[in-house]
Formats: sequence, C-alpha cells, structure tokens
Amino acid sequence: MDFTAMVDGKLPPQQEKFIDLMKDYLPPIWEPLHGVDGGGFMYGGMQPGAWNDGAYGYTTVSRAHPDTTQYIHVTTRPTTGDQVKIRDNGHRVKRITDLRTGKNIPFDQHDGTLTIRSVQDWDPYDTVFKVETTSHRQGIYPTGTVTADDPALTDGDFTTYTDNKGRLPIFFTLDLGEVRRAAYLGINQREWSPTHNRETFGRKEDSARIKDYTISASDDGVHWRQVKEGILESARGVRFIDLGEPGGPVLKTRYLKLDVADTWAEPTVTKFYKQLQIDEIQVGFMYPKNHS
Repeated sequence: MDFTAMVDGKLPPQQEKFIDLMKDYLPPIWEPLHGVDGGGFMYGGMQPGAWNDGAYGYTTVSRAHPDTTQYIHVTTRPTTGDQVKIRDNGHRVKRITDLRTGKNIPFDQHDGTLTIRSVQDWDPYDTVFKVETTSHRQGIYPTGTVTADDPALTDGDFTTYTDNKGRLPIFFTLDLGEVRRAAYLGINQREWSPTHNRETFGRKEDSARIKDYTISASDDGVHWRQVKEGILESARGVRFIDLGEPGGPVLKTRYLKLDVADTWAEPTVTKFYKQLQIDEIQVGFMYPKNHS
C-alpha cells in the first residue's frame, strides 16, 4: 500500500485500520510469507489456484528447506464441507499443521491428490497449513530420463522453453528411453499471458495456453494409440493430465505424443492467437500415497 499522510500529518482512517489489523495478523504467519518462493512453478510445490467446491489459494515453498517444507494458503474456503483437495505434484506428505494453532491436521493422499480433512478453524483471509514432506518428489522421472523432440521441454531448466511460433495444430513427442510406466503429465506453460480474454489499459489480451488436446502412446514410435483427450483448463501454474483412471492400471509405453489442436486465445487478439510456449513437461510414473 502507498501509505501517505493527510495534511494534518495523520494517516487516513482506513489505512490506520489496516495497519492495526496487520500488526497482529501477520506475525503468526510470517514464516510462509518471508524467505519463500511461489509453489507450482519452477520451484516445485503443490498446485495453486482453484481447488474443490469453490476453494481457492496459493502455495509457497521454503527457500531454506525446499525439498521438505511448503505452505498451503487457503484464501477462499470451500463453500461446502471441511476439506480441501489439492494436486500434490509428486510431494509425499508426512505431516500437516495449522500454522496459527499448531494443531495437527488429518489428511489423505492418493491418485495425485492431497485431501486436507476436518478443518474447523478457517481464517477469514488466509488459512495457512504447514506441509512437511519427504525429501525430493516421488514418482516423477528425473531429468535426463525422458527426452523430447525439443530438448527444452525436458531439460529441467525453466529458463529455456519451446515456442510454436504460431503453428497450430502442433505436437510434442516424449521418449521414455524404453517401455516404462506413465501415469500423468505435469505441464508448465510460460506465464506471459493472462488466463482469460480481457482488455487492460486499452490493450487486448488473451490466454496463450493449451485448450483442446489429445495424448497418444506408442511402443515403437511408429504405431500410435490414443489414450486421452480433453480440454486443459486455462490457469496459472503446473497443469496435470492423468493418463489413466484413478486406481486403475497404469499405462506402459515408450513414447508419448501430446497433440495440441488449439489454444484459448481468440483470433481477435493477434498477439496471443495461436501462440504457445512451454517451459517443461514432466512424466509421472506413480502417485505418492499416505494418510494420517
């Protein structure tokens, strides 16, 4: 906020009210606000954004302990129930505590989703959960195992990316090296566009993100079979495409091909229309599982 005194030297009443609130509100949750990075992007962490039943929030990752400590901020509680469901992004959870109360919070984790259960103490602005995990993410092929027709897709470096240069439809092929398990794809697209069609300061903008897609698999790179099709939501952070049914058999294949038919951008917004840039595609071969 731009704190500016009035002519009598006092702050406006609403700013004073805000300061009075923050001086007591922030100290108990300073840990997940200071010395952290945003989760769901290049620093790992669980998936932020829209969750179940209208819940919404963010995740942050500790810089001091990025492999074992992160935080879930529920800024909008679910409209029904007392639980929040979040994609775990390969992080196996050991313990969850309410940061303000210190209470242990029960949870379930399977099929790629962490369910934080029996939440009673919802904060009106930011309910913060401290999430302790095992070292390193689980069930994701390490960098170097999976290659792609564009090396930038699987090099583990979020500063390099592939650019379709306006060509749609387009496809990207992943090679697992041999026939292996493939449970899901985790896709990070470049965060250079908004998530929806809008006009800001007289400038038209739109989402240059994947919309309609299909996934095909092949054991030899010649004969392909379609295993999934759908619409990928237009949202920030890592997005997931599960390749099988929850609890069902896991796909085994050597090659995976992601065909992108179109993006969310409308043709009236020429800067973003048919443009697609992808930082990383990771292949998960299993889902972490745990509960408390």
